[in-house]
Amino acid sequence: MYRSISKVLIVMVLLFGTRVFSHQPNQLTYTFTIDSEKLTLKIYFTPKTLLDILEFVQPELRDVPNINLYDHTNQLRDYFGERILLNGHNLKNKISFGRMDLLAHDAYMTFILPRTLDASNSLEIEMNSLTDLYSRLENFVFVKQNGQTTRYLLTEEQRVANWIPNTANDKKQLGFVGSSSSWLVIMFSVCFFCLSMVFLKGKIE
Repeated sequence: MYRSISKVLIVMVLLFGTRVFSHQPNQLTYTFTIDSEKLTLKIYFTPKTLLDILEFVQPELRDVPNINLYDHTNQLRDYFGERILLNGHNLKNKISFGRMDLLAHDAYMTFILPRTLDASNSLEIEMNSLTDLYSRLENFVFVKQNGQTTRYLLTEEQRVANWIPNTANDKKQLGFVGSSSSWLVIMFSVCFFCLSMVFLKGKIE
């Protein structure tokens, strides 16, 4: 029981944090950054996630002993482009590469989204990545605009987040976490206190 409580609290700490990485193959973290000049998407994942994706889209790679991930960036771009829907449209053939690091522990890939996508007032985000690979998903979605960050936690059952800047409507969305700094401080304090009590209880027993 204490192990389950600890896991829930750790997930809460990750969700309320300002930056979340992906440390399991079934975890993805998406960060949308909206400004007047461009819209970018940064995806964090593990290298194992990318290997699983490539072996799914190209089954013949399963027999290849060594795979250079950088040789398959276009396949990865197409995979995410087909499975990420913004305002009802997928991103295939509409996104270009930014910076990337596919081999680090905190691996990531950055995409520059099309200027034709109007995301200044609202954005419907639908994530279908990895649903064809894993039965259990943990997807963190961050939307950043004008110094404000809106956070969502999406699962295999709940794949859609509706983002509207600076409104109370977002709070109705599953997994929404506000961006108030005082709220974050309170939540961090409560989480760390609970974690301390759980671990202390485990040591005593």
